[in-house]
Amino acid sequence: MSNCFCLDSIKNQKTSDFWDGIPAQETKLILEEISCGARVYPCGCFIEHEETEDSMLYLKHGQVTAFISLENGKNIPLRFIQAGEMFGLSYPSLLTGSLTFQVKEEASIYFLRKSLLLEKISQHPQLLSNYLSFVNQRTAFLLNKTILFSIQSNRQRIACFFLNEIRSQNTCSFQINLSKSCMLDCLGMSRSSFYRELNALQKTKAIELVDKNKYRCCPHQLEAIMQEEVN
Repeated sequence: MSNCFCLDSIKNQKTSDFWDGIPAQETKLILEEISCGARVYPCGCFIEHEETEDSMLYLKHGQVTAFISLENGKNIPLRFIQAGEMFGLSYPSLLTGSLTFQVKEEASIYFLRKSLLLEKISQHPQLLSNYLSFVNQRTAFLLNKTILFSIQSNRQRIACFFLNEIRSQNTCSFQINLSKSCMLDCLGMSRSSFYRELNALQKTKAIELVDKNKYRCCPHQLEAIMQEEVN
């Protein structure tokens, strides 16, 4: 398990733009060929589910959050989608609850026809390479989510969560841009349980609360905590 979270091995897993290595003019032409439309969404609005069913969505600018909306009314953040990423059909539909996409920063989105996108990927070596990277990133993401959901120990769950933040932000000092209630929903624990374990982790210097929502972590100590689960 420690290999999944080694800082040296995850630095190169940062999400890359789907069109990396393709000239801007060529990218524009391909998008025009395979797109069935583009739209700018203001901050705070939701992307209708019907808009994501038959297309892959390419986020050119902005930020979108994918939530799982549960029957009890809670919205649990699943993933924070950055500019350059594809989403929509890349997410599993067999979930308990429905999947919701909310715009967090004004977003420019292209709707790409799946059949035409696959045709272009088969014709373009660089696009194929980028697509394989995309699949690899989604696989790693789902693996990390599976690990997080399967962990029984609250302390190890917190360690896993912070190791994922180190990976996604590519630094050991970072700010978590989530409300506390949102983060607790992600972790599946009460506020009192979270702070009890966080205090214990701070005593070992595995996690240090620098300021409100700002943390400094020691990945080696967090990995050691994760390894305890296997032993």
